[in-house]
Amino acid sequence: MPASTPRIASWSGAGSTFAGTRSLTVELAIIGLKNGRKNELKNELKNEQKIERANVRPRFVRSPFLPDQVEVVRDWDAMGLQATESHTIRVADAFVPDTHTFDIASVPRYDDPIYRYPFMPFAQVSFAAVVVGLGRRFLDEAAALAGTKRNEWDRAYAGRYERVSEAIEGQRKLLATAADRFYGETASSWQTFAERRELPDETVRRVGGACVEAARTAVGAAHAVWPMLGMTALMRRETVNRVWRDLHTAAQHGVLNL
Repeated sequence: MPASTPRIASWSGAGSTFAGTRSLTVELAIIGLKNGRKNELKNELKNEQKIERANVRPRFVRSPFLPDQVEVVRDWDAMGLQATESHTIRVADAFVPDTHTFDIASVPRYDDPIYRYPFMPFAQVSFAAVVVGLGRRFLDEAAALAGTKRNEWDRAYAGRYERVSEAIEGQRKLLATAADRFYGETASSWQTFAERRELPDETVRRVGGACVEAARTAVGAAHAVWPMLGMTALMRRETVNRVWRDLHTAAQHGVLNL
């Protein structure tokens, strides 16, 4: 690689975007340059503050970093998926060997279709599956909560348990229909890609549409049932509350809201 074309490392993870990245702030991580040129470029960048003013044309790559190269900025304060700890990480003045990087836009090294399936439908399918699972889990936990409240509800509100149970079952059916379409489009696109090694634009659109529909149906199911669960569901200690928050956090991902 020419010395005038350094590569600047970035790392993408849960909830990350490049502009205003969640997962990584790279103040200066220069890839594969010898020390003399590295120091020269570092001075240029520090003086100018912006890469585009340093008379270089960086190319962004992905790279892992060693623990002592990374500062974890503990700013993941989302309402859900708290255990993912999707904090920002900051890397400054880090030198990373070129052998420790990869370019997500480059041609994959392996020929198996799993490595070559197009990125966007791959990302949409991955996140939609999580949201569908969380939607199902929410309905399961809602049914469990209703079960524990059945006697109390029956004493105060005749027929409440039956109404809530009926609503939950109705939303299960709607979610199952959307999930079936999602899985069907995904499987069909995989078969097409495995045979042709390309996906027609229409297939990409169908997969994306099925992913978005499945995610929105999962969130809609939770919205339909949530008001019926009473004050207990508002308590953060309740599992149904945590799953509600996790569901909405996962469904917020950009690839499901295009």
